[in-house]
Amino acid sequence: MRQKHSNKIKTLKAWVSGLFALYALLLIPACIETSVQTYVHAKQGAYSAAISQQGDLAIIGTLKQGPLLWDIGLNQIKYSYNDERSGDIGMVDAAFSPEGEFVITAEENRVSVWSTQTGELFGDWQMPDRVRSVDISKGGRYLLAGLHDGRVLYVDLGFGQKLGVLQHQAVVESVAFSPDGLFALTGGQDKVAVLWDLESGDVARRLEHQHNVTKVEFSPSGKLVMIAEGQGTLYVRNITNGETVLQVGGQAKKGIKVSAARFSEDERFLLIGTPHRTISLWDLSTGKRIKKWRLSRKTFWKPSSAVAMAVAFMKDEPYILVASSNGLSEKFRLPRSMNYLSNSN
Repeated sequence: MRQKHSNKIKTLKAWVSGLFALYALLLIPACIETSVQTYVHAKQGAYSAAISQQGDLAIIGTLKQGPLLWDIGLNQIKYSYNDERSGDIGMVDAAFSPEGEFVITAEENRVSVWSTQTGELFGDWQMPDRVRSVDISKGGRYLLAGLHDGRVLYVDLGFGQKLGVLQHQAVVESVAFSPDGLFALTGGQDKVAVLWDLESGDVARRLEHQHNVTKVEFSPSGKLVMIAEGQGTLYVRNITNGETVLQVGGQAKKGIKVSAARFSEDERFLLIGTPHRTISLWDLSTGKRIKKWRLSRKTFWKPSSAVAMAVAFMKDEPYILVASSNGLSEKFRLPRSMNYLSNSN
């Protein structure tokens, strides 16, 4: 009798699970495409991630194994950057140098620079406060580290020398080098984005906002910048004259919360990842969204959320790559009508 009752319960659970799976499938709008390929890069989820400019490498801050460098083409771990010092401290941020030869990882108050070619640790630096955001310049020579106490440290990694301190009045949320390494763009909870001349340490341009600045990004030429506010307003601006090229949200318009961003190589498009399982592609010439994708659920029948932690156009391929907090990296196809390979020469 108990066995029959147990079998009925199992059958009911299976039926309910199937119903949830069907319901979840029906909830996906027909206009939102899913991925064409999915990679499991962190079975238990990820703290943070970064993807190289070429889209061929991804660094995943796993929950248990520490930072792992993945070769996307081969879909295999190239190097594990974990060591006995990491313990249970997660990778809070990471960034590749523009050419992809180096990657920097940040764990609480420590930053490390690694070779993507040999896996070698080039250097390890203790920071005076908790790290929120990092970036590394071309050639792996210079470091920017945005700290919880409002400072941005500018460091010469070759000599291990601090070259300057760029000051915000609150937590620094995001930092970025210009492609030529001569300028830095920083944003923080003091509602300001600042363009810094790194040679002089002076403020080249100061952009006030209504809300916390949570994400900043340079275009490949350095002429355009993306600045995102925490409440959902996004701006793309010409950094030379301050002209707004694109604005999403603000003035009672529906906004978009940004967790990751990447300009296309020709600067015609902007790729945006959100904390709500969506990725969108924007045409900067028209100011319109031309494509939207949705991240996969790790367990299809179980409700789940996922943050798009890193996005990239894949070199010489009509695809984008997205790394998310659920431990998955996914490949999505660009619109066929674009007839465009994002990073091709």
